Amino acid sequence: MRRYAKAWRQERGAAVARPSAPGATPASVAAELGVTPTQLKTWRLELEAAGSAAAIERQQAEASELARLAEGGLHCCWRRPW
Repeated sequence: MRRYAKAWRQERGAAVARPSAPGATPASVAAELGVTPTQLKTWRLELEAAGSAAAIERQQAEASELARLAEGGLHCCWRRPW
């Protein structure tokens, strides 16, 4: 992941988490950051979507690895022929 993308994700992640603090509202957090509440919601949705995409990618990679091991006659946990 590029350094900029990582920094962006960390900054936006911190901003999106702030409204869940006691006494904070999305409107007050957005005002502090100089953005609209709608922008804050958009960031939250983008981060959730990115997390979902990463989770789906991991699941697909694990499934393909299991299929590869099964075709080769290897069990995923024992790493020896059946």
